[in-house]
Amino acid sequence: MNLMMQHNKPRARPKRALAVTVVVLEPSMQDPLDETPEKILAAFWDLKKETGRYPRTAHIAKKAGFGNETYVRKHLMDLVSTGHIAAYKKKCWRWCDCERAQSMISARPDIQVLYEDLVDREDGQKF
Repeated sequence: MNLMMQHNKPRARPKRALAVTVVVLEPSMQDPLDETPEKILAAFWDLKKETGRYPRTAHIAKKAGFGNETYVRKHLMDLVSTGHIAAYKKKCWRWCDCERAQSMISARPDIQVLYEDLVDREDGQKF
């Protein structure tokens, strides 16, 4: 995992903080998906194959043909809650597959959080 170094004073030892603070990995419930989540999940896997990296929300929205990133982010979090994909927080929410999330959790078990334990924002969203 990446570590961010914070130097508070010139002579003080640097304080290490983890770049990844939260990993959300749920058990897989392979329920059939509706049309929109299926389209978003297909765009996620297509972009992963094309670039070799895990795509951001904006790239997924563009590939799936949606203009509203918040709408896509909501569906991505629903996919996380059903175990189709996983998410981690590194300044902002990022999406990954379940194997990658499991490797992060095995390195640092204290960063795993269940989906239902995520703190709601003022507008009721969990991201």
